[in-house]
Amino acid sequence: AEAAEKASAEKAAVTSANTGLVGGARGSASTSHGESLLGTIVWGSFERNTGDWAPFDETDAIEAAYQQGRRSIFLPTCFDATVYFERPFCYQTTPPVGAKPMGIRSVLRGVVGQRVQLYWRPDMQPAAFRLEPPNLFAERVVDVEITPRLEVATIWQWCDLTGEAVAFAIEQNWHNYCSSDSHLIESAWAQGRTSTVVSLFAGLTEYEIRDFRGAYATQYNLRTGAERLVRRARLLQGNDAALAETMLPDEICSLCAERFVDNPHWPISTTHCKHMFHATCLEHVMKEPSPRCPICRQSIQRYQSSSPQEERRSSLRRWSRGSRRPSQLM
Repeated sequence: AEAAEKASAEKAAVTSANTGLVGGARGSASTSHGESLLGTIVWGSFERNTGDWAPFDETDAIEAAYQQGRRSIFLPTCFDATVYFERPFCYQTTPPVGAKPMGIRSVLRGVVGQRVQLYWRPDMQPAAFRLEPPNLFAERVVDVEITPRLEVATIWQWCDLTGEAVAFAIEQNWHNYCSSDSHLIESAWAQGRTSTVVSLFAGLTEYEIRDFRGAYATQYNLRTGAERLVRRARLLQGNDAALAETMLPDEICSLCAERFVDNPHWPISTTHCKHMFHATCLEHVMKEPSPRCPICRQSIQRYQSSSPQEERRSSLRRWSRGSRRPSQLM
């Protein structure tokens, strides 16, 4: 009970200290804004695979805990992370969820405009870019500029990997829900009840989001029974609108009869016979014993991966992202 009360109090404190914004933001501020903040203290972490700087939106709450001499602070609004104030190098951990292992990142109390070096540490488990220099020669070193935190909004995302492959997920494996669906999930998450269920529809498919646990939940496909990990993330203000404006084919999915441009958050799959469908709609066809293209009736074969690592590479090919170019099925 005491642990629950402490977590609830910290969640309220973090939210209050940051005027309702959650998570961190990656990127650079505009030149004028960045110059006005030079020398300002900012807390952030470094993405373990790329070394990208991710300033915490919870900087005020973290700095307060640091000044109070606390050993750590729990951040329920940032993937349930715990930041540990160790010297000379601070770090954060995130709890394991399903097949996703515990995460760990280097954390820095930096100042805007500062530059730091990160070292690729293959000797650590998992291998990652870290602030701690290796005992021997570092094969990869990156120079990173510390930028200020930016205005962010909450967004919910789903992972295109399943099963053991989730342990190898990188940022490109996570995809945004549309704003309306994300708002529904966020409202359910705010209730703080694990039994809450959210119903969503995408093309021909009905999903349920349930089993909320911290910053994560599970998405269930009610027809196929497929399960996917869902997380509460953060998005720079304006990025969501920019995604909707990216180039998409001005055609319709022949299975659900909805235009691709009307639902830019839904990934697109293209068969080898060059016909495009919403990926979630085509999944219904792929569940058939001998799947065929709904338009030309040619046989369709799903790529079979041999390992979790290969499944990640396959998913990066299968699910479209960024430019929204259709992915390819065999």
